[in-house]
Amino acid sequence: ATFTPAGGEGAYTLRWTTSNAPCAASTDDVEITVVAPPVISKVFSPASVPVGGVAEITFMISNPAGNTVALTGVAFDDNFPAGLVAASPALTQTTNCGGSVVTDNNNLSFGPGDVGFKFSNATVVTAAPCVVKVNVTPTMQGSFLNVTTAVTSTNGGTGNAAMATLSTNTPPTISSNNVPVKAGSVAASFTIATAVDPDQAVNTLGITIDGHPTMASSNGVTVSSVAIQANGSVTANITTTCAATTATFALVVTDNQNATGTGTLTVSVPANMPPMLSYNAQAV
Repeated sequence: ATFTPAGGEGAYTLRWTTSNAPCAASTDDVEITVVAPPVISKVFSPASVPVGGVAEITFMISNPAGNTVALTGVAFDDNFPAGLVAASPALTQTTNCGGSVVTDNNNLSFGPGDVGFKFSNATVVTAAPCVVKVNVTPTMQGSFLNVTTAVTSTNGGTGNAAMATLSTNTPPTISSNNVPVKAGSVAASFTIATAVDPDQAVNTLGITIDGHPTMASSNGVTVSSVAIQANGSVTANITTTCAATTATFALVVTDNQNATGTGTLTVSVPANMPPMLSYNAQAV
């Protein structure tokens, strides 16, 4: 006989009845448990990092609510796409994954630099999902679609595959200007550079000048009130003493993922020539 459960996973009682009319009939009950396969999902956090940065992948394996037994022998593989490798530490957490084993693709210890891992032998109860967390880092710019194999179990069969995408954050850039200023100049506003960031509003970038947030001085040149405008222009006030000479300043912009861009501001101060006094001889 063939049994097809109409109600999905769960426990069923099958009753067999035999008779030999007009004699009495006999019955026999058979208990059958239908087990649904595991369900897996995954997510990167954060979803975008700079090259060399670290993102955490969280895998969640659930035992469907209709199941009345734990899933056993739960397993899946995750092969990272080219340009994505395990970071340090590689494996950060396994929770509610009784008996699980994590190895690299060659069934050796999973560690930094590996290009994937194997998860196996887990028992997943119905009360709480199994959670696995690993760290990865991109080694080049790109968008990395990461897809697991279908999750399997010994008693529930094969479930779904999980996928998620990690993007790389493009570092900001800053192009500095050469600003000519006369010696002995009072404070005046100048555009000293242009900042660009394709991933966030440019005026939300952090900026420093010679390691300071808004002001620096060198060779009698003072650059102050450094700020990035909404259009990417970097403005500042510049003053010079009468003895000022040409000075350079290091500019650094930083995005919200700590990626940086650098530039060098040059304030050119021409030599300050003293005034010349000339006169004509007069006969008295």
